[in-house]
Amino acid sequence: MTRGNVCKAITVSLGILLCWFGASRLLPEAPKSPPRLPAGEKAVYSPDDARIGHEHPDLFFEYHSDIRSAEDGTYEYPMGYRLQEFNRAQAIAKVSSQQSSATERGPGNVGGRTRRILVDPDDPQNTWWAGSVSGGLWKTTDGGDSWDPVTEHLPILAVGCLAMADSERNVLYLGTGEGYRNIDNVDGNGMFKSTDQGASWVHLSSTVGNTNFRNVNRCAVDPSNADVVLAATNAGIFRSSNGGASWSAVYTSSTPVHDLRAKPGNFNRQIAGVYNVGVIVSDNAGLTWTDATLTSVGNTGRVELAYAPSNADIAYAAVDGTTESHLYRSSDGGSNWLPTIQTGSSIHWLSSQGWYDNTVAVHPFRPDTVFVGGILLWLADITDSGGTVSVPSAFNRGGTDSWLDFVDFGGTALGGRVSYLDPWAVDVTESDYATIEIRFGQGTQNAHRYWVSETAGSYNNGGAGVPYSQYQYGSYVEVPFQIWDTDNNQQLMVSFRDQADNDEFDLIELFTSTNPGTRDVQSREYLFIHKYDYDANAPHDSLDEDGGLVDGMLYFMWPVLADGATWDPDNLANQTVEIEFSTLTGMGSAVHKTLDPSNNTHVDHHNIVPIPINETTESFWIINASDGGVAVSKDGGSSFSNLDQAGSGYNTSQFYGVAKRPGVDQYIGGTQDNGTWISSANPGSAQAWNRALGGDGFEALWHFTDDQKLMGSVQFSYILRSTDGGANWDASLNYDVA
Repeated sequence: MTRGNVCKAITVSLGILLCWFGASRLLPEAPKSPPRLPAGEKAVYSPDDARIGHEHPDLFFEYHSDIRSAEDGTYEYPMGYRLQEFNRAQAIAKVSSQQSSATERGPGNVGGRTRRILVDPDDPQNTWWAGSVSGGLWKTTDGGDSWDPVTEHLPILAVGCLAMADSERNVLYLGTGEGYRNIDNVDGNGMFKSTDQGASWVHLSSTVGNTNFRNVNRCAVDPSNADVVLAATNAGIFRSSNGGASWSAVYTSSTPVHDLRAKPGNFNRQIAGVYNVGVIVSDNAGLTWTDATLTSVGNTGRVELAYAPSNADIAYAAVDGTTESHLYRSSDGGSNWLPTIQTGSSIHWLSSQGWYDNTVAVHPFRPDTVFVGGILLWLADITDSGGTVSVPSAFNRGGTDSWLDFVDFGGTALGGRVSYLDPWAVDVTESDYATIEIRFGQGTQNAHRYWVSETAGSYNNGGAGVPYSQYQYGSYVEVPFQIWDTDNNQQLMVSFRDQADNDEFDLIELFTSTNPGTRDVQSREYLFIHKYDYDANAPHDSLDEDGGLVDGMLYFMWPVLADGATWDPDNLANQTVEIEFSTLTGMGSAVHKTLDPSNNTHVDHHNIVPIPINETTESFWIINASDGGVAVSKDGGSSFSNLDQAGSGYNTSQFYGVAKRPGVDQYIGGTQDNGTWISSANPGSAQAWNRALGGDGFEALWHFTDDQKLMGSVQFSYILRSTDGGANWDASLNYDVA
C-alpha cells in the first residue's frame, strides 16, 4: 500500500485525517503524533500503564502495521517485494527490449522531507549529497544550483543514512528506511554500496530481506579502513569488517538506535543514542557497548548527538523530554553527561516533536556554540557560569537484576523507571528529596497497603488507568524489605498497591498475553516511597485513608520479577537498590533564536551540517535538511536560501494523493507538509507548480466532466473545493468534528 493510500484508508475508515505531519505557515502547525500524556493522564490517572504514560508513536505505528497484516502476522507485501518486482521488471524489459515510457512531471519547486546531508571533503563548497525519505539520493556539484539523481534506477528511494570512507573517498554506504515511527515513514530494505562516489550502486546481499536492516538510521565508516562500517538501525547496532559482506550484531535493542557518532580523531570512541534508553558508549570501535551516565530530567525519548570539531572531548546530546527539550553536554568524549541550564528562558525547541524532528550540530570553531533544530532552528551559547539542578542521578541495582526488574512506564527520571515530583503529590518540594535505598534480605518493615476494585481504571480487573483517588486503603502490613533515606540515616514510610488484594506484597509474574489483566497474575505491586519518618507501630495519619498515597509521595516505581525468576519473600538475597539524588552543576545556557530570523527555511528540521570556510575569521556555511528539502546559509545561520527552486532539479516531493485533469496532462496533488499544488498543462520535470492550499496536502479530485471543479484536503479533515479551476477555494464543506 502506498503512503497516499495509507492516508486514504485511514481517512475513509476513521472519518478523520490522522496523518498529522507538519504544516506550512498558511495553517497552524499540526502535531506529528498524538500528544504525550503526563504520568497520571491528566489529574485523575496514576502512571499505571506503559501505553498511556508518555507519547508512543511506536505503538501507533505497530497498531497500523497490525491492522494491515494477515491473521498469522505476515504482511501482504513481504520485506523485499519491491526489489523482487524491480528485478523482474528489469528482466522483462531486457528480454522485450522495451524502454520505460514514464515521463516525470515535477514539481520542480517543492522539495520533500530530507534527512541526510553529506559534504565532499575534497570540494566542500560545491559538492554535496542530499538524501530524501521517498525521492532517493541527489548530488550537486555547484553548491545547490542544480541537482542530479544518483539512485534513479534503484528500487528503494528511502535514504536513512549516508557515509563516506575517509581513506577511500570513492566508497559510499547508503542505508535505507526511515526509522522514526511516523505513520508516513518509508521502510527500506538493507544497504547499498558505491565504489565510484555514487555513479553506480551494489545492493549488499547480506542486508537484503534482513529485518534488522529495514530501517537504517545512521552509519559510520572507519576513517582508516573503508571495510569497517557500523549501522544503527531500529533493531540495534550492526558492524561489518569486510565492506558489508557480512555483519555482526554488537548491540541489540527493542527500541530504535537513532544516532551513532565516532569521535573525531579516535574511531575507537563511539557514542550512540537509543530511544527511551539514553546514550551508550564504545571504546573499541563499536565491538561492545556500555551505558553512559546521562543524568535524566525527563523521559529520554529520542537522542541526537554531535561532537565539537574544535574540541573532540566535548559532545552534545539533544534529548526529547516528556514536556521539555533537553540539551546535555559531555566534557570527556561521551562517557558522562550533565544537563545544561537554560538561563532566563524555558524554550522548548522540539515542541513535543523531538521523536520526529530533532537535530544538533556544533559550531566548527567554537565548542560552546551549539545549533539545534526541531520545528524551528535555534542557537545555544553555552556559558560556564551555569546553575544547578537536583535530580535522581543514578539507579544502582545492586545485583538485584538477576531476579528483579523495574518497568519503564514513562516516569520522569532514570530511563522512565522512576517518577519523582509527581504533579499530584501533596506536601512535597524538591528539598524533601534524598538518596534512598530499598534493602532486601536485611529486615522487614510495615507498609500502607492499598487495593483497587475490579471495576476501577481504564481496563478490566482493576488494571491500568486507575485514578489515585480510587486507591482504597486496606491495612498496615509487613513487607520483605526496608526503605532508607541514606542522606539522613532515616527509615521512611512506604506504600504499595496490593493487586491481588491478599494482604501481601508479592511479585508473582508479569501479565501474559493469554491471561491479561487477571488479578492472580499480578505485576502491578507498585511502590510509593514517602518523605515521612517510619513508625513501626502505626501508619502515617494522612496515608491511612482512601486516596491518601499521594501525601508526601517522593518516588513511584513499578517492580516486577525478571524473566525466569521466582518469588520467595522469606529467602531474598542481601541486596540493595539505590536511587541516588544529587545536586549537579550544569553548564549554563543562554538560548537565542538567531538562526534564520526571516523564516526562509521550511519548518521541521532533520539535519544541520556546518561547513568550515575560514578558521581565522571563523566564517562557515550551514546546510540544512528539513521537511521542505535543502537550504543553505553562507553567513553562519543569519540567513538561508532554499535550494529547491524551479529548475534546480531537486524533485523530492512526497505525494499523498494526486489527480489528473480529464483530457489534459495537468495535475493536482497533496504533499507531505508542503500543501496542495497544481501544475500547468504538460509540465516538464523541472517546472514550477502553483500552490493551491497550505498545511499537509492529502487526497485531491478533479471532476471528470467539468474541469473547473476540484477538491483538495488538508489535515484534520479540512476539505475545500474550487469551481473555477483552482483559482479560488471554498471551505463551506467543512463541519465541526470536535
